[in-house]
Amino acid sequence: MTINARVAEPVVQVVSELSPMQFTYKPRYYWLIVRGLLNSGKLDVENSRRIISSSYTISPEVHQRYGELFNVPPALLDSVPFNYVTRSAATWIVRTLGDLGVNFSSLRHVKTAQKFIKPSVPITPWKSQHYWVGMDDIVPMGKNRVVVIFKGAIQDDLGETCTTYEDYFMVGGIKAASMKMLRTHAHLGKSRVSDLASLTRKLPMENYQEAIDFAIPARMGRDYAKLSGDLNIVHIHNAVARLSGHPKAFIQGFCTANYIVKHLSLSVGPITTIETLFARPVYVNEPVRLLCNEKYFSLVSSNSKVLSFGSWS
Repeated sequence: MTINARVAEPVVQVVSELSPMQFTYKPRYYWLIVRGLLNSGKLDVENSRRIISSSYTISPEVHQRYGELFNVPPALLDSVPFNYVTRSAATWIVRTLGDLGVNFSSLRHVKTAQKFIKPSVPITPWKSQHYWVGMDDIVPMGKNRVVVIFKGAIQDDLGETCTTYEDYFMVGGIKAASMKMLRTHAHLGKSRVSDLASLTRKLPMENYQEAIDFAIPARMGRDYAKLSGDLNIVHIHNAVARLSGHPKAFIQGFCTANYIVKHLSLSVGPITTIETLFARPVYVNEPVRLLCNEKYFSLVSSNSKVLSFGSWS
C-alpha cells in the first residue's frame, strides 16, 4: 500500500467490516457526524494520519439489491463495476475527517477516480475481498479552503489488486494558522488539484455522441443510504436538506458515480478507468441526461445545468 511516502509512515489500523443492519452502526456514524459539525476548522494533521485495513464479503442478496436499485437486469449485472461502498470505509473516512478538525458544514465530496486493474466486473458474491484506505494529502486552496485526498485499493482473496481509487473532499472555513501551516509544510500540499479550482461548467464542452435519459427516484438517497451505509441525512430527509440551503434531498456522490458507471458500461462498453467530478447536487425525483462519447461524459439537469462530468476509458 502507498500513502504519501513524503510523510512519516502512518499507523495501520485493522478494523472489522460494519453493516448498516448492526445496532451500533447508526449511533456510531451519527456521533461522528455531530462531532464533525462541532469542529472549529483548526487542523490536527498528525492525529488523522492512519490507514484503515479490512476484509469483507458481498452477499448475493446485496449484489442483487444493487442491480435492483440501479435497474440493471440480472443477466447484465456482472457487466457493471459498481462502487460497493463498504460500511467500515464510510465510517472511517468520516472519522478521519473529524479527527483532522474540519467542520462538516462546509464539507463537500468533489471528485472520485477509479482504475480497474482486473477486468471491469463487480465483486464476486461471498468471495473475500481486502481493502485499505488512507488520507494521502491535504492541499490548501484559496484563502480558507483545503482539498483532502484519500487513496485506497481493493484486493481479491489472492492479494492481487482489483481496483484503485481516489476521493477528493473540499472543505472551507479552515483557520488562518492551519492554512499557513499547510503552505509551509515540508511534505503536505504537493498534489495537483487545479481541476477543482472551478467546478462550474456550461454545455457544450465536448462533441457528445450519445444521450441517455433517466430519472432519479424520490427515495434514491434513502435507499442507497440503507444499502451502502452512507447515511448523511441531507441525502435522506428533504427538511434537513432545506435547512442546509437546498430545495430538497440530493443523492450521494458515490450514488451519482454508480449511475454513470452503469450507463457507460451497458450503453458504450467496458470501463478501465473513470474520473468523475461533482459540480452540482443531483436532486431526487428529477429527470437527468447523461451525454457521452468514447472519452468524456457530462450528467446534466432538465435545464441543461452540468451536474457532474469527467473522463473515462
